[in-house]
Amino acid sequence: MILRLCLITAIACVVGSLAHGESHNEEETNLSLSAGESVSSSLLSPKSIIELRLFGESSSDHSLVLSGLLLTEPERTAVQKFSPADWQRVFPVRVVSSDGSAIEILPAMSGSYRLLDGGVEFVPRFGFEIGVRYQAEFDSSAMRLRLNRRGAPARPTSGAERDLVWEHCMKRSLVNPSTEVVAVYPSATVLPENLLKFYLHFSAPMTVGMAYRHIHLVREGGTEVVAPFLQLDEELWDQAGQRLTVLIDPGRIKSGLLPREEVGPALEEGKVYRLVIDAEWTDAMGLPLLAPFEKRFRVVIPDDRQPKMSEWKLSVPSAGTRETLVVRFPEPLDHALLRRLLWVSDREDREVEGRITIGDDEMTWILAPVRPWAAGIYALCSENTLEDLAGNSLGRRFEVDSFQSVSRRVERDMLRKAFQIR
Repeated sequence: MILRLCLITAIACVVGSLAHGESHNEEETNLSLSAGESVSSSLLSPKSIIELRLFGESSSDHSLVLSGLLLTEPERTAVQKFSPADWQRVFPVRVVSSDGSAIEILPAMSGSYRLLDGGVEFVPRFGFEIGVRYQAEFDSSAMRLRLNRRGAPARPTSGAERDLVWEHCMKRSLVNPSTEVVAVYPSATVLPENLLKFYLHFSAPMTVGMAYRHIHLVREGGTEVVAPFLQLDEELWDQAGQRLTVLIDPGRIKSGLLPREEVGPALEEGKVYRLVIDAEWTDAMGLPLLAPFEKRFRVVIPDDRQPKMSEWKLSVPSAGTRETLVVRFPEPLDHALLRRLLWVSDREDREVEGRITIGDDEMTWILAPVRPWAAGIYALCSENTLEDLAGNSLGRRFEVDSFQSVSRRVERDMLRKAFQIR
C-alpha cells in the first residue's frame, strides 16, 4: 500500500511539473510573439462559434464543433501533426461545477479530435451525460504556440485576438426508461469464496463514474457488505459502455492481508448473498434503469485449483456437416475471456470462422462453423491467461500477494489440444 501511494505521488509530481513547465513556456512564447499586432492576424473569424451537434441516431451521440477556424495551408499541414495532448490544450472540454467554476483538478475529457474544413470536431470517449454541465474553450495562444512548434510561420498576436468559451448542460430527454441489465456473469448461483469479479451487461450505454454508488453486495439477512469492491479511479467499461467489470477487492480474498484482517472477507463460505443494482443508475441519456436487478447466489469453499486443458471434454462433429463443436469444462470459466482467448484452428493454422455460444453457467463453449467441417486434424487453442472464476489461469494459480516478484509472473503462451474430424 505504501509503495502504491509513493508511486501515485511520484506520478502526480511528474505530471504537475510537466504541466507547469508547459504553461511557463507558453507564457514566454506569447510575450515574444506580441511584438507586432495586426487585426487581420486572428485565428478565428468574427462569426466563430462552438456548438453541439448530433452525429448519430442516439441523442447521446453528440460532438462539439468549433467552426470559423482560419488557417493557412502551412498551418493546416502543421495541425495534422497535433497529438491528442496538443488538442486537449488548444480545445479542452471539461466538466464544470454547479456554481460555474471549472474543476481545475480534473484533466480535459478524453476523446478524439478531427480537423474539419474551417473547424475542429471533438467526440467524447463516453458521450456527454444528461444533467452535467460542460465547458469548452478554444485557446488561441496555445494554438499559436503549437503551430509554431510544428513549423508553421509565426503570426503576430493581435489586439483583437479572442478566445471562445462555451458552456452547456444537456437536458433530460422526455422519453420513458428502456435500458436494463441484460446479464450478469458469472451466471451460476453457486460461487467460490474467492470469486474475483462480476461482469454487468446493459442493453444500452451507461453513465460512467456512478457504478460504485449503485452496486451493492447484500447478505441474506439484509445487511450490506462494506466496501466489497476494488474502487478504481477509472471504471472498467468496454468501448461501447455496455459492459462493466467489477472486481472484488483482492485484499479481502486472501488470508493474512490487511483489508481482510480489518474488515473481514467480502464473501464467506456457506452464506447467501444478493448482488443488487439500483434502478436509479442512469444510462448515457440520463434516464434511470427500467427496473432494479438482483442476482442471488450461495458461496462455497475457495477455488485454489489451477484449471487444466487436459481435463476438457470435446464433442467432435462429423466431416461435411455444420454440426457444432462442443467443449465442456469441469468448472465455470471467465465469460469474457472465453470469448476472446479460445478458438479453433485447422491444419494450416487458420482460425475456423463461426458463431460462439457460451452456456451451462460458463461450463460449455460451442462453435457453430460458417462452412462445413472438412476431414482432418484441428486444434482447440487457448492463451494460458484464460481464467476460472477465482482468477486461476491455465498458466498459474491466482496469488493475491503484493510482494510477488515480476519474475514469478507467468509469460503469455498458447496451449493446444488436437482433435480429428472424420
